[in-house]
Amino acid sequence: MPLYRASRAEVLSSLADEFLHNYGRGRAFLAVDGGPLADPAGFARDLADVLRAGGHAAYVADAAEHGAAGADALRDGLVRPFRRPGLPFALRPGGDPVTDAPDDAVLLVSGDALQAPELRGLWNAVVYLLLPGEPLATAGGDAGSAAQEAHARYIRAVNPRRAATMIVDVTDPELPRRVFADSC
Repeated sequence: MPLYRASRAEVLSSLADEFLHNYGRGRAFLAVDGGPLADPAGFARDLADVLRAGGHAAYVADAAEHGAAGADALRDGLVRPFRRPGLPFALRPGGDPVTDAPDDAVLLVSGDALQAPELRGLWNAVVYLLLPGEPLATAGGDAGSAAQEAHARYIRAVNPRRAATMIVDVTDPELPRRVFADSC
């Protein structure tokens, strides 16, 4: 008899419940960190849909759209304006401002390297999307793309699993699996 595996919807619902349990009041930030093969943007959109279905305002921004100017652009252009209820914020540089976000809205930021030292402390929580073979496949320097090589360097330098609040193995995107990296 095969073991039960939670569906994508069940995993997303569980992540949303855990996040809202800890950060359900006031404006909150959730980073969805993962390499290009893990599709953090798609995962963040799906997680935002679950939050919205539960009655919470959720907005999704792609860190790469702010990334050309670095961490300061992301912090100053998105995070700081969102943090202050009543102020408009734009989900992408030059985008239409959101002016009607409630005081308890959630901002999900998706992208790679969101736990880099210059971005730590911006997020209330981080979901790290894990592809178990990814670090091994890229450790030799042949990742297949510049973005994947950058992600491999990030894994080696930062060890994002260690600092993430929630880890999800997305080897099978339709059946993601929550991973607990307990050290005890």
